[in-house]
Amino acid sequence: MKLAICVPVYAPHLKFLPELFESIANQTVKPSLISISISSCAEPTVLPPTVAGIPLLVTSTHKQQFASANRNAAAEQALGVESIDGIVFFDADDYMHPQYIEKVQDAFQEGADVFLHNYANWPGRQHATKQEFLKSSLETPTTYQSYFHEEHKPEGFGQISPYDDQNNLMDIANGHVSIKRFVFEREKFTRLQRGEDCDYNYRLLKSGYNVMASKDKLSLYAW
Repeated sequence: MKLAICVPVYAPHLKFLPELFESIANQTVKPSLISISISSCAEPTVLPPTVAGIPLLVTSTHKQQFASANRNAAAEQALGVESIDGIVFFDADDYMHPQYIEKVQDAFQEGADVFLHNYANWPGRQHATKQEFLKSSLETPTTYQSYFHEEHKPEGFGQISPYDDQNNLMDIANGHVSIKRFVFEREKFTRLQRGEDCDYNYRLLKSGYNVMASKDKLSLYAW
């Protein structure tokens, strides 16, 4: 299965890309493509054509736009490559576990249309936290399609969190959702100033897609 990592980037976050690229280069299973959409870009951005041999596509605009627009633009750019089977949304300022893409592929091969997962925090981007994260053990994905907690935020968007197999409410990295190609062709991110990732996952769950979640902390999340 050929996967594209799609990254929305607000220009000031370009400085974080080298660390993200490092984590992509260290994947046990390599993605087929990296697609980046940059907004608020005052001047042309020069990025390498490949990362560890993986093709890198970049689209940019000087305009300010919400993360939802950047997510959609990165995904649409990736799906311009006909061989791409799925999209892995990830944020520029975060870091992938080495088995990230491997776990996404496993979930898709088990029948998931959508894959979500837990995360670890990266306070102050501490080196020790990063090393601990890289050594963390992984578990088995837990499927949840009908068993979730639903709430509505004051901002007007809905949010859903899954339960694990011990009946514990799980944390998920909403912005780090992976989906099969046909899902994005049907469902785009809504134009929201914030919370577009929560809204997106909410709509995917309510639409009846086969969603799989994992307790594994697959991303190191920079608040």
